[in-house]
Amino acid sequence: MSRFLEGARDLSRAFVFFVLLFSLFCITHTKCVVFSATMPVGVFFFFFFKLFRSGGRYFNFFIQMASRGMLGAVCLFGGLTMTGVALAGSRWRRVSTRRAQLNNEYANILAELRSLNDARLKEAEDLRQKKQENALLHETVTTLWADRLARYVQTNKELHSFLKALPEALGALKGLTSHYRYMATEMAKFLAFDVSCIKVHNFALLLEHGENVGIPRVIETIRQLLIAEPLVQVVCDSVVNIPADVSSPRSIGECSSSFVFCMEELDQAIEAAVLRYVDFQSDHGTKAPNAICDGVRKLTSEAKLNTFSKGDIIMQKEQRALRDLLLRDRRQLHTTEDLRSALKYVETVSDELCYENAKDGGLKASVSGDTAVKVAREQLLLWRKSAAVFLVQQQAKEVLGAYQLLLAETLTKTNSG
Repeated sequence: MSRFLEGARDLSRAFVFFVLLFSLFCITHTKCVVFSATMPVGVFFFFFFKLFRSGGRYFNFFIQMASRGMLGAVCLFGGLTMTGVALAGSRWRRVSTRRAQLNNEYANILAELRSLNDARLKEAEDLRQKKQENALLHETVTTLWADRLARYVQTNKELHSFLKALPEALGALKGLTSHYRYMATEMAKFLAFDVSCIKVHNFALLLEHGENVGIPRVIETIRQLLIAEPLVQVVCDSVVNIPADVSSPRSIGECSSSFVFCMEELDQAIEAAVLRYVDFQSDHGTKAPNAICDGVRKLTSEAKLNTFSKGDIIMQKEQRALRDLLLRDRRQLHTTEDLRSALKYVETVSDELCYENAKDGGLKASVSGDTAVKVAREQLLLWRKSAAVFLVQQQAKEVLGAYQLLLAETLTKTNSG
């Protein structure tokens, strides 16, 4: 019995020691404070319930053992439990603080991970763009290098052909150098020839333009163009010295028609003056002193006779018209020589009509002093002046045209030589 009691005592001590160890283990290795504090109590009650159900013998034995040594163990167990609760409370506070820190760190880590993910995505996007750019760059470089290599090949081929043709090119260059040397030596002559050709061409154009607008309008330009030609200067001076108030006809036909008109006006004025003189002489009964007056008398007598028949009168008119027509045809001017002859004739007629000795009272003085004859004479002199201007211009045209042909032939011979 004593051995049994000692064994039970040892067993109860071992049980108490086990409960204490298990309580410390729960306090130090569990996170829930309430579970750590109540776990030893629950274990104690669990074993107590088992002892109660096992029978009165073991229960009574346990009560006896408790009455002897378990009170101190229970006090020790309660103290340890309170200490465990205090330690568990402080641990719980540390755990809460640590959990909050860990939560903050977790949030920071999540933010950092998010930023890292964003940076990684951005870097991945940049990397993808760079890969695309690198691919395009590689393609571009490949294309450029292929094109450049093709051009290099073509350039090498052309260079090879150039090198093969270099001796021939050097020979051609030698000939070209000789040609340029000759051109540099003879350039002054060539330039002078070109300038002369241009001047002659412009000279011909000015003469052609002068045919349309009149030689006086282009004569000053011709003078400036050929200022080194003495003949051209003399001809230009002769045209420039013409008075500006004198108008000239444009052609020989205009000169001819105006000359015929002036001569007919003069003939009519002279006939009228002669008739007036004859009437005056017949009224005063004087006789004509010479043969001219006899002729005038005959004309007067013929004019006064009315004994002609109608057919004779018609014939006489036709004869007069035929005479006027023949006279008009003879007075027509066709060439420059005809114009010169007409100018000399007008000068002779003007000198004949310029009779100032009016004291003798003869026919010549009467005709010269007639007003209509004077007007016709002035008109004829005006025609002579305009015709002289036209003749000067015409001669200038002929001289300049001949000189232009001479210059052109000279340049042609020079170029042929």
